Amino acid sequence: MPSFNANLLQLGYTSKASIEFSSKQLMELLQAARRKNTGRNITGMLLFKEDTFLQILEGEKEDVESLFNIIKNDQRHEKIIKIFKHKPGFREFENWSMGFHNLDDSATDLPEGYTDFLNSPMALISLNKRPKIAHRLLLHFRDQSS
Repeated sequence: MPSFNANLLQLGYTSKASIEFSSKQLMELLQAARRKNTGRNITGMLLFKEDTFLQILEGEKEDVESLFNIIKNDQRHEKIIKIFKHKPGFREFENWSMGFHNLDDSATDLPEGYTDFLNSPMALISLNKRPKIAHRLLLHFRDQSS
């Protein structure tokens, strides 16, 4: 069982891509994030649908907040909305330098009740009013990839 860490922070956010990402560009972004996150001991999950990101970052409070500030200043992101920020005490994505799912992939296995929701325009952005649903969705994709 992982040890309790009172300084562990989880931060979830959504953003719109300010550029159109090709599949290759998404994979390059993901590979760079995984390298950097490993060095910072940050774990998490990234979901992408159309031009929208939903991401959870977890790690030491200072590291997560520093990375989130970098993301907020990244010209590839706009309309950044922090959905939640809390201290879970334990990592939920401890084996993921950055898990990833492209929800534009028609083969994506969605949990019951999410298919219609995620097919609506701006679905990921609207999660800012539903932080628990956003968190459960990210955990679902973590569990599907285990």
